[in-house]
Amino acid sequence: MVWHGVYSCGHGAGGRLGLNDERARTAFTGPLGTLQDVEVKSLACGGKHNLLLSRAGKVYSWGYNDSRQTGHGVEDLSDWEPRWIRALETVKVVQIAAGEDHSVALTDRSEVFTWGRGLHGQLGHGDVSDVWFPFLVKGLQGKGIKSIGCGYENTFAITGTGKVLGFGSAASGKLGNGDVDGGIGGNVYLPVQLKSLAKFTIIQATGGKNFSMFLSHTGQLYSVGYAANGQLGIPFEEVESLNLPYTGTMQEVSHKGVFVKYVSCGDSHSLALSEDGIVYSWGSGINWALGHGGTEDTFTPKMVAMLEADPCVSVSAGGYHSAAVSATGRIYTWGRNFVGQLGTGQNIDDHSADHVQRLPTRVILKGSVDSSEMAMRVGCGQCHTILQVCVVETCR
Repeated sequence: MVWHGVYSCGHGAGGRLGLNDERARTAFTGPLGTLQDVEVKSLACGGKHNLLLSRAGKVYSWGYNDSRQTGHGVEDLSDWEPRWIRALETVKVVQIAAGEDHSVALTDRSEVFTWGRGLHGQLGHGDVSDVWFPFLVKGLQGKGIKSIGCGYENTFAITGTGKVLGFGSAASGKLGNGDVDGGIGGNVYLPVQLKSLAKFTIIQATGGKNFSMFLSHTGQLYSVGYAANGQLGIPFEEVESLNLPYTGTMQEVSHKGVFVKYVSCGDSHSLALSEDGIVYSWGSGINWALGHGGTEDTFTPKMVAMLEADPCVSVSAGGYHSAAVSATGRIYTWGRNFVGQLGTGQNIDDHSADHVQRLPTRVILKGSVDSSEMAMRVGCGQCHTILQVCVVETCR
């Protein structure tokens, strides 16, 4: 059997590192013992909780549970170690997604289950109640859903024909529903089709705190929501022409000649991975989260030059930090590091230190260049990072 391990670093509050305590870790620590025999298919980080999907179709969760986002149905505010979500035992899950305080799972029968915080309608059940266990979204039954995604307070479901249905918060226009079905600033409590994307075939939908990104099958990105710091990936002149610092009208992200195959959104910045493994970033440059060596906002996708020579297979944008995994199994991190979320081992108790990494820096697992483990995929939360690794001889 292929050996897989999950490591974590950063803020430990609420058990989000899965290490059975609340201590911060400045270096990637693991493997997480309860996942020792689990073959990992994918990872999903919420703001303060995590989901993991096994190749067998089982979902595991851990971390903050203040809105019941871990799905175990317990009153405890924290789940300290990864645990299998028993409420999903009768279905086979094929995809997972996590928002700030809610979780989503898609089954092989195109069924969508949601749980966690429901205040903005992001669970799609028609009300604002928190849900303790995975609960079927009835409004998506029979829609042929093939993919799911989350923003902070909203959820997206994509049909087999590339049409997008959304629900949750429409603040700053980020739901992409324009002035209808709740309008800009309102909430949408049941799934509605996003007509602004009707002429495109969408394959991925995701979002940050106040904006959303949609990827088409042609490798083109579209965006909507808050624009003032470059989040939408459109030129500064176009942002200036908007009547407000946000828009509910779908925008075409400016990345001509670049075929994007994946996009990840943080609080106010994004990372895109091209088909040839090149990483691009844009949005707010605060805390050096973009990896260009400065804190200036970047309004259109810009190549992260430090990673050009080592093409990547996985990227993730966190609160104010970023991470990437290369095809050679190397892990790179950059941005804010005040609680160790970059995994570099920096002493966070040194108050005289500058707890940021201005450019992508390779992190050596277990402190050795000759480590027998290589990185496969990475996920970033608000202030923590999780990493899947495997033994070199059995990887990929």
